[in-house]
Amino acid sequence: CHFAWKPRYHTSRVMDAVGLGDEIESAYASPGVSPQTYGNTPTSHVRMCYKDCGFRSANSRDGAGRRHTACCRACALGEGHDALCLQLREDATDEEIANAIQGWEVVRREQYNLSVWRASDMDREGSLWDPIWGDMTLKNEDEVSWNVRVLYIMCPMIMVGFGLGQSRLVHVDKKAAWKRCFLSWSFVLSVLQTGCLVAQITVDGGIVPFKENPMVGPGWAIFDEWGAKNAAKIKYNHEWYRLLSAVMLHAGWIHIVSNLMVQLRLGIMLEVLWGHTCWLVIYWVSGAYGTMVSSVMMPNTLGVGASGAICGIVGAWSVFIVCTWNQTLPRDKMTRNSQFMAVVWSLVALVALSFIPMVDWAAHIGGVIMGMGLGAFLFGFRLQSRWYRIVTVTVSLTSVVLLWVLFFVLFFTVTEPSEQLLDMCNYVEC
Repeated sequence: CHFAWKPRYHTSRVMDAVGLGDEIESAYASPGVSPQTYGNTPTSHVRMCYKDCGFRSANSRDGAGRRHTACCRACALGEGHDALCLQLREDATDEEIANAIQGWEVVRREQYNLSVWRASDMDREGSLWDPIWGDMTLKNEDEVSWNVRVLYIMCPMIMVGFGLGQSRLVHVDKKAAWKRCFLSWSFVLSVLQTGCLVAQITVDGGIVPFKENPMVGPGWAIFDEWGAKNAAKIKYNHEWYRLLSAVMLHAGWIHIVSNLMVQLRLGIMLEVLWGHTCWLVIYWVSGAYGTMVSSVMMPNTLGVGASGAICGIVGAWSVFIVCTWNQTLPRDKMTRNSQFMAVVWSLVALVALSFIPMVDWAAHIGGVIMGMGLGAFLFGFRLQSRWYRIVTVTVSLTSVVLLWVLFFVLFFTVTEPSEQLLDMCNYVEC
């Protein structure tokens, strides 16, 4: 609460009335803030309410960015002054001050009751929550089951775009949500990865027969030219850029569609929660480490795809949920549990799919492990216990460094990739 307090009143009365003694005393001590201007930015020209009520106009602005010309909403409507109008004029009486304090307490109580009612109302209507789209009510759903929540977690953008669910965001916020989607690194990288595949198909002369590439894409030789994982060239020619360039390439349309379905949904959601920098660190470091593990465990194969980076995001997601488990609000526990179930099923699916022919299981496992390690380091700072915080951050950072050192040593001492990989024409028709 910010009051424009006048000096003739003793501050002890205010402390007893509203418990804001420390705030008011600090306001008196602040430079450039006098009792008459407390709660308002001191200016050479004070803007008064256009209703000539003697109150200053509010410092807030409307939805169009225009400064309000009235002191409060009630005054603008000609209904006196509401409890939020705390800019008391200098000749305010004790009764006016008491009424303002009492009115503010009533408003706070009403706001609290309204928030409780809205929470129970949204649960009753089957409302779901998403970091991007906010609260959404599914159509024709009286009660939201756990499997519907999991499906919503997987792809809310489709539900919004095709009208399967009704978001509670206003029009301006919906535009901001779409903007967050299109300007996220998840979306930008997806566009670049799709562009790389289109360019490869164009340069290679089109899509090769299904027997040559079951992923519906170009010939295998062009992947090596564009920077696919090639352990021989990494070790003998020191082409270390392949640790990252392989993440931007995909074997064909089947491969890239399956990856981008996860990257666009999960990536955008977690990028909003974690921040751009944190998300990029986990994505690229996990992708590079997955390529390194694949170079050690499968040195005589080419490798492309963002699966290792996506697996790192999923691994970090599981750690994020664990680190923030006790910080969940009561009404969000169902969403948290649904997200945890989605993570578990994702990890199970990743492990199962990793052993299908032509799938790089080493990159998947390496990405998950590195993602968990980075997640424990980055999100360990969110733990409430100081002891757990120190232990988690220290152990995770040490583990991440040791994992990189271990596979670098194995790559240079144990791995012996075939030198025939230095010329891909030995394997495929160029």
